[in-house]
Amino acid sequence: MTDLSAARTRVADWLFDQALPLWAARGADDQGRFWELLDFDGRPAPGARRRTRVQARQVYVFCEAAALGFEAGRAVARAGLDGLIATCRRDDGLWVSAPTTRAP
Repeated sequence: MTDLSAARTRVADWLFDQALPLWAARGADDQGRFWELLDFDGRPAPGARRRTRVQARQVYVFCEAAALGFEAGRAVARAGLDGLIATCRRDDGLWVSAPTTRAP
């Protein structure tokens, strides 16, 4: 295995075995809204503002993860999209930079 091939395998293992499962399990609240960041213990960082671009980025990440075979990705992306639309879309169809709600 070449160095590049070994690195690809390590990154894929980390992504599918650690990062995606962690964010799928702990990265969003019960309304599907993603936390801005997690602390080193995998808990939402208190008081962090939840930016709209983070919501959209996480929806995209989980859509791509689902396309690559991460089974939970589709449901996480769907819940995130619903939360994004519910909390970040204005009545005129534009988007706020961050909803006024904050993480606990």
